[in-house]
Amino acid sequence: MNFDGSFGFKFNRYAIYPISIGLLQFLGYNSISLFLVFGGILLSITSVYRSFIKSNFSFFLFLICSFIIGSIFCINNFPSERSLSVWGQFYLISFSLLFVEKKELLIDYFKKVIILIFILDIVTNILLLSGFNLPWVELAEVRPGELLSRYPGIKNSALFSGLISFLALSFVLEFKGKKKNFFLMLIFVLFNMILAGNYRFLVIAAVIILLSLRTIRKKKIIVLSLFLLSIFVVIIATFYTMEQNGSNLLRFQLWQAAFKNLITNPIFGSGFFSPDVKSITEANIDSLLSAGVTESTVLLIGINFGLPLMILFIFCILKTVLRINVCYKDYSSELGIFFGLALDSFWAGSFENAISLSVFILSMYLINNKKTYL
Repeated sequence: MNFDGSFGFKFNRYAIYPISIGLLQFLGYNSISLFLVFGGILLSITSVYRSFIKSNFSFFLFLICSFIIGSIFCINNFPSERSLSVWGQFYLISFSLLFVEKKELLIDYFKKVIILIFILDIVTNILLLSGFNLPWVELAEVRPGELLSRYPGIKNSALFSGLISFLALSFVLEFKGKKKNFFLMLIFVLFNMILAGNYRFLVIAAVIILLSLRTIRKKKIIVLSLFLLSIFVVIIATFYTMEQNGSNLLRFQLWQAAFKNLITNPIFGSGFFSPDVKSITEANIDSLLSAGVTESTVLLIGINFGLPLMILFIFCILKTVLRINVCYKDYSSELGIFFGLALDSFWAGSFENAISLSVFILSMYLINNKKTYL
């Protein structure tokens, strides 16, 4: 094996983890997919790099403290199998990726996997739009208060279709000024995002396109304002449109319920928990509340580990956001990935999806460890 991580020829051991995570999206959690994921992680780890721990120390502290608090609660109130799997995945990925040396190479392989999945996704949606009846997906549906259908893509999930389109957008924006067909790729990505009908990803897409402009990234106050203003605008828009839009009504009600749950145990939370949406047969406020849906990863963290660690998590995000203008003269995919998924963690978001979690953690580590150019 060469020093750069390749097994001779062109195959690189860093490719195994992104490929296995991509396969996990379709194979689900079974002995084969988990073996590939664990094997890929182990092959990606080379040794402990103190610089990554030092540059991401606040997040490292969050990982340690939240794991301790969650483990203590396990003694008297053992969490569900689902909760253990979701949070177990979170800690496995977060700790493992901290000790990967060539994070840029790893995220480059993720780019290839994500764009391939995106191509399969948009082809599926175009076929559905053209009237084809595909046996592995359900027909697009129109939600109450919405005008357009939500096309479910290759994974039969409009949410995943919007997510994979956003991740593809983050990579496509790197091609600006470098590839002649950049605008064609951009149109395809945005078109699939519209077909998915997930409006929060459309908002995120608009924000990321702004972030890709050098004039926006010139000043720290502009980057921070863009981040905070985006959160504020979505919350206000949700509030003022909930009477016309059923999805926004449910989202706002879930935020209120999650906040009430948070202040019930504000110091240490209540331990490891993750909503079980698969148990929902009909999406209404009662079924969503009984499943524990929060529609906010940030609030979910507060419910699990308490207000202090929720604030620490928000600090980690804002600290990373404030490094963008001093570390990046040119746009890079990790900027779009981190900025967009960090925003999504306030509005909805989830640590459940392994591919978005992996690239989010990778992007945060890369941004915090990058040297300033100013």
